Formats: sequence, C-alpha cells, structure tokens
Amino acid sequence: MKIRGFILLILSTTIFLGISCNDATQEITEKEIIIDIKGGNVLNGQEKIKVNKGDQVKLVFNSDESLQIHLHGYDIQKDVIANQETVLEFLADATGRFRITVHEEEHFSHSDHAALFESATLGKGDKYSYQVPKDMKDKTIPYHNHMTHKNYAEIVISSDQGLSGVAIVKVTNNNGESYDPNPIIVKPGTLIEWEIVSDEKVRITSGLPPAMGHEGHEGHEGHEGHEEHEEHEERLLLILEVYP
Repeated sequence: MKIRGFILLILSTTIFLGISCNDATQEITEKEIIIDIKGGNVLNGQEKIKVNKGDQVKLVFNSDESLQIHLHGYDIQKDVIANQETVLEFLADATGRFRITVHEEEHFSHSDHAALFESATLGKGDKYSYQVPKDMKDKTIPYHNHMTHKNYAEIVISSDQGLSGVAIVKVTNNNGESYDPNPIIVKPGTLIEWEIVSDEKVRITSGLPPAMGHEGHEGHEGHEGHEEHEEHEERLLLILEVYP
C-alpha cells in the first residue's frame, strides 16, 4: 500500500507540474501592431501602443519616407526604408512607459553597417538580390563582404543615367576580392543581383567595413558632440506602454 501511495504521489506531482508549465507557456502571447507613417507622423492618431509584460511584440512599420526608429528603454534601433515593410520584434519584459523616437533619413547614413541590406552566407553559384527603392535618387550606397571585410564596392543611384530593370554584379576572388562592375550605376527601382563566382564564402552587406566605417564616423566630429547632435534631432513618434 505504501508503494502504491508513493506512486500516486509522484503521478499527482508530475501532472501538477505539467499544468503549471502549460499555464506559464500560455502567458506569453504574440501581439502584432501595424503602424502606418506618412510625412513622418503616424496615421489614424495612433500615438500610443499598449501591451502586457510577457507579450512577444511585433511592430510592423510602413512609411512613405526613410526613417530611423529608436525604442528607448529597450534600446532597440531599426532603419525603416521608404515603401518597404519593416518589422521590429521584441519581448516586452520590462514594464513602464517608453518613447519611440524617429530620425529622418538625412540624420543617418547609407554607409552605416547593414542599414539597407544583408544577405545570408552565400557560396559559389548562389545569388542575392536587392531592389533599389523607386524614390531613392542621386545617392551612393557602399557595400562589402561581411565574411572578409576586405574591399568594398559602390552602388550609384542616378536619376538620368545607368542600368534599369535587372543589373548583374559578379563577385569573384580575383586579386583578393572584386566586384564587377564597380561601381555599378543604376536608376531608381532597379533590381541588383549579385552572382557569386568566388570560391570563398560571401555575405553581401550594405555599408562600409566596420573598421572603415568607425574611422569615418570619428573623422566628422567628436563622439560626445555627435551624441548631442543626435539627441537634439530626435522627435517623438509614439509611446509604448507595457503593463504588468
């Protein structure tokens, strides 16, 4: 009888723990919120977002112009490209009231690492493509291979000249690493397709290689002055409220 009672006790404890685990799992819910932005302002008066602690939050941004979003408190930044759906996802594990601020496009650089695109790790024979936004004009986008950080190439976007439709860039390991053509001049809306001919692994990433980008950043002004400039330029977009 004692053995039977002991077995029943173990079964009861196991069932209780299983139910408790299920309850804990059910507390985490996914919450997707679509945020439409026009002229740098949210539409439909959606100035406040309310979620609960433990929610897996997915903010889906649609904007008619390029912006840089900064979720304070959680310290998450995301570049929103004009007319391209951008997702900012995080676990709401801290309660309180948090600001979501914005920088217009002119306050961040296309030379920032992975600001516009980054491929998966590619091998010989693989392809990767990026479509230049139709409203992006007269800009230069540097890019590099994130696997080596060796050389970098440039995409020159011109309103009046260059390729349109589909433009091909071949990535080879001739002379260490090369891109053909470099630079590639295209019109807005062009689909750029990289063909990997190199025997080495490649990850196509927009922006300058980290070391070069860092040097360029310091060359403009002191770190402290740059931070003050960014803080001054921030503008409140909306408020996130996380409840217990």
